[in-house]
Amino acid sequence: MHGLSQPAETPPPARGPGWRGVAAMVGIVLLVPALIGQGNLTKRRFDAGPTERLAKSRPAGVLFGDSMLGSRIDPAVLGRAAGAPWEVLAYPGSGSALWYLALKNHVAAQPQPPGWAVIMFRDRQLTLPAYSTEGRSRPRLEALMRGPEPLLDEVLAAASPRKSNWMERFAKAAYPLQKHRIEWQEKVRGTALDIAARGGPVEPVALDALHTFDVTNLRADMGAFVDNDQNVSFALDPEGHDFPAAVGKSFLPHIVEVARSRGIRLLFYRVKHRPPSEGATVPDSPGLQAYLRDLREWLGKAGALFIDERDDAEVGFSFYGGDDHVRASMMAPYTEHFWSKVGPLLREAGGKAP
Repeated sequence: MHGLSQPAETPPPARGPGWRGVAAMVGIVLLVPALIGQGNLTKRRFDAGPTERLAKSRPAGVLFGDSMLGSRIDPAVLGRAAGAPWEVLAYPGSGSALWYLALKNHVAAQPQPPGWAVIMFRDRQLTLPAYSTEGRSRPRLEALMRGPEPLLDEVLAAASPRKSNWMERFAKAAYPLQKHRIEWQEKVRGTALDIAARGGPVEPVALDALHTFDVTNLRADMGAFVDNDQNVSFALDPEGHDFPAAVGKSFLPHIVEVARSRGIRLLFYRVKHRPPSEGATVPDSPGLQAYLRDLREWLGKAGALFIDERDDAEVGFSFYGGDDHVRASMMAPYTEHFWSKVGPLLREAGGKAP
């Protein structure tokens, strides 16, 4: 009948991509990141700046360390006190792996290396090879590599707290880009800062962001933890970490060997923790006391010098800020006091020190 409408035809069901389409998508997801990673596009280039600076200044000595060094030693004050230039290579949050690379690839690589290298450290830091080597610390290590570093890889692999299974090893081999994810995050952060700064300087924007998201603004009780730096102190004094068992698996023998091969004398300088009050000291645990005795004996046999600042009464409570760092106003006095102890010792030991 012409007055009745015809029922609409039901469209055929949509066809999926099929097994070939699914296989193609899986291949793209798995292979593209692997191919990008094989190009090693994100590996940090070697930073030749310190090498060039050392070649220009030709210092009598070089100091290595983390932020403990950076907050303590003023290079200009040290140069005046010593009567000769000294270079300060301070890397905040660093550990012995980075100091080994800096000594090997910056200092020992000089045609005429300096006569002395001083390493500032805390507690058992010298035999904790994996300390500060992963995550955001990895790009800094790579900036100190002139090429492959098989010894670095070997020591860090042996220091791993657990052995990875075959799936983890396969993932690392297939996707080397993964270990550089932190550097990509830094690239994204840098781009975001450039956009937020709108063509102006990025430092004020970065400082505002750091202040806004500072942990002390997030929890009322976090200030005590940040001020006392307890997490770092405990990490550098692990219970049961025995020097004789740990030294052979650390970078310490390799630091000594690099220095010996280039005629560089070594001084290891243990910095003092902030005392609770003027005239007081932070007591060492029995395990740490035994560790330091063994360390002193080992360094003596290796021909290196050792100073423990723990009982130095002249470095008192007034020198410190909120944690183990020396306050900015006390940096120059600390530097002068440091040289009053170190200078005579270096001259007595001989070598090329001033």
